[in-house]
Amino acid sequence: MLKMKKFKKNISKIILNKYFFVLSCAFISLFVMFSNIFKAKKLYIFGIFICLILIIINFLCFETKKLDNKKLTLICTFISIGAISRCALYFIPCIKPLTSIIILSSIFFGAAESFFIGSMSMLISNIFLGQGPWTFWQMAAAGLVGAFSGLIFNRLKFKVSNINLIVVTIICILLIYSPIMNLSSFIFMFPEFNMSILITYLITCLVSDISHITVTIIILLPVYNTAKKYI
Repeated sequence: MLKMKKFKKNISKIILNKYFFVLSCAFISLFVMFSNIFKAKKLYIFGIFICLILIIINFLCFETKKLDNKKLTLICTFISIGAISRCALYFIPCIKPLTSIIILSSIFFGAAESFFIGSMSMLISNIFLGQGPWTFWQMAAAGLVGAFSGLIFNRLKFKVSNINLIVVTIICILLIYSPIMNLSSFIFMFPEFNMSILITYLITCLVSDISHITVTIIILLPVYNTAKKYI
């Protein structure tokens, strides 16, 4: 039993090592680029592997955290609220309350916990909305939003204020969530990579991105001002 625990601990250390991530990305790149199996979808498959590595590494980081019952209950609550809100409002275009829930959770938790909340909310909500290869992209995008905002508010100890929440929301959506999801959608829809088509596609996505930012801020600020009194 002790040997098994030691073996698991050593494996976790190897996987959590930054060099493991770099080497894994390099190996997957070579495998996908020189394989004839994936053909036109090489880039999409490559992205799935990268997202999967990110998810595994962050899940292992979360597992190493020593959390009491109160924190675990709060994490499960955030995941439940995020999944339910996404399912309930999924039919309304550009209305994505999950992002505000993820950023809100990062105020009370670190990067690993917030990544777990974001990715698990996506995974659970997709059980009802539909699973597919896009799930890995969504889990990575939502998780990175939580990891970044958790890094800002917990590791770097930025003051939680309305202005900082707005700035973090804009950065998370414009520089993290939207680029990942828009790029994955483009690669999935267009079999061949074309820079001019990509730029046109990204410009057309700006409307939904701005709407996403606006709705997230509208939900986040009042919810935070209410939640900080009780949590």
